[in-house]
Amino acid sequence: MNEEYQSTNEEFKSANEELETSREELQSLNEELSTVNSELQEKISHLRKAHEEMQNFMNNLDLPTIFLDNDLCLRKFTVQVTDLIKLIEKDIARPIHHIATNFTDDTVLEEAEKVKESFQVIEKELRTREGNWYLRRIIPYRTTEKETNGEDCDCILGRNGKVRLRRKKRHF
Repeated sequence: MNEEYQSTNEEFKSANEELETSREELQSLNEELSTVNSELQEKISHLRKAHEEMQNFMNNLDLPTIFLDNDLCLRKFTVQVTDLIKLIEKDIARPIHHIATNFTDDTVLEEAEKVKESFQVIEKELRTREGNWYLRRIIPYRTTEKETNGEDCDCILGRNGKVRLRRKKRHF
């Protein structure tokens, strides 16, 4: 009977050692995860700051700008564009063709497609229903890795890029 107790006690000791080893491994993993989490939090903080700086820059340019994704859905816009196109935050992710504009031109989607295919800049004068003139410039949008990823448009629309509206003075 004493041998059984000793055998059981040794099994308990062995199991306890295994549990202690597992606890130490888990503690080590937890420390690693904490370190990784801290690094990620720092990166998120840097990204948030960069985003705020970019948003501030875009708003201070005083250029109405619309950002679209590859499916021509609204991704982002600057405050200034709301004077020309009635947009609200809930419009994010809506297809741009569902959003009404005050321009008489309706070829911007086709032109954005042409820019995507040809990588050539397209400029066009636009007129509002009130008779004001603007210049739209659609250019290919390139990532920092120099890959083409849609269009960057001055004026109304772009594909995974931005659109800036500039009032153009007409001399008659």
